[in-house]
Order: sequence, then C-alpha cells, then structure tokens
Amino acid sequence: MKQSTVRKVLAVSLLVNVLAVAGVIRSIDARGGWEYLRARWEGAPDRGGVNLDWANYVHRQTLFECLPKRTGRVVFAGDSLTQGCEWGELYPGVLNRGIGGDTSAGLLQRSGSLAELRPRALFLMIGSNDLLNLGLGPEQTLANIRAAVAKIRSQSPETRIYLESNMPTWNVRVNAHSRGVNQGLRAMADSKTIFYIDLYPAFLKGEVLNPAYSADGGHLNGAGYMLWKRLLDPYVEPLLAEPRS
Repeated sequence: MKQSTVRKVLAVSLLVNVLAVAGVIRSIDARGGWEYLRARWEGAPDRGGVNLDWANYVHRQTLFECLPKRTGRVVFAGDSLTQGCEWGELYPGVLNRGIGGDTSAGLLQRSGSLAELRPRALFLMIGSNDLLNLGLGPEQTLANIRAAVAKIRSQSPETRIYLESNMPTWNVRVNAHSRGVNQGLRAMADSKTIFYIDLYPAFLKGEVLNPAYSADGGHLNGAGYMLWKRLLDPYVEPLLAEPRS
C-alpha cells in the first residue's frame, strides 16, 4: 500500500474515532454530564424512566408537596422551559410547577399532585426531553400525556387543560420528535375542556429555534419568554379576570 494511501486511511480512521468520541460525550452531556457518569458508576437506583436529572426532580417535587395547596389557580407545568420563567411575576397569582429535565413519564407520575391543586386552568408543555433522556418516540410521549390528562380530568373535572406545543430547538432530531408530538396534541384537544396552543411556528427561523430567543439552542432567553407570554395572553388574561370560586 502506498504511503499516501496509508495516511489517508489513518486520517479517515482518526476522524471516525473523533466523531465517535464526540457522540459519546454529547450523549453523556444530554444525560447529566459527569454526575450521570458518577451515578451510573455508583449504581444509582432505578427510577422507572422518569427523569435523569433526578436530584432536581426530587427537590422540586418535594417542595411542591410542602407548599400550601392553593386551589383554583392557573397552574403552569412542564420541564425546564416552564421552570425557567417567573410566571408569577408575569401573571400574578399563577403557580409554576415546572421541573427542569422532566419528561412525559415524570409528568404522569406527578399528575395526581397537580390534580390536587384543582386548577382553574392547567397550561402544560412536556415532551421535549423524552427523545434524548428516555429514548421515547412521539407515540410513547403522547401515550404518557394522554394518561396524565385523563388522570387530572378524572380527579379535577372542572380544570381546563391547555396543551402547549413543544418548542423547536437547534437539534433537528428533537424537532422531528416534537412535531410528531405536537400533531398528536392538536388531535387530543376538543376545544371545550382541552385546548391546543401552537407556539412552535413563532419560534422558528428556518427549520430550527430562532437564535434571537436562545443562547444554548434549547432554552429560552428573556426575549423568548416575552414572546411566549404574548402568545399566551389571549388565553391567560381572561382566566385571571374571572372571579375565584
């Protein structure tokens, strides 16, 4: 074999190995980075496919369980996108039940605690972590959301549920998953007690999340949250104007 050919083969092999290592690092990072590796090494307990950011899930959920049960409020529930906004400052009296890293499986597990609040309205955005954190496809995500909605409706039938579409990101695989979930959410809405709010197109630039609304490609900055609020105003403000029962 010619020396130039050998160099080319070695270069290709090196490139393949670099890409493979980069893929592994990215996968580990998506699952929690070095804390994920440490937990795997030390033998973390089985969590039933709920949330790989387990510490934050436990911290938030145990906090919610200790807070006073303020019933009849407008409640926001979801993952880090929901947790990351000061909804109570944008909409006084609104409760934020977002948990960073949460998934549709985690939502289903805590749906009973959401129903205990007997919300006037529940604004729900969930599913964007399911593909990378749990390996779920759109139908599996939708099955969890349907089960969670059914449980909340059975325990708090007066609650109006607003299904917010998953947001776009800079990850095209996640976006494909989100579009599949959003299509199912639209079909789930009956426009009587369950409503669908399509946020996805407003945040797009081309086929991915507009960089004007994010610094990391997955989470929103201030401008992104202000856009989200403007899109929700027609739904939230009339609810807040209603007298509390």
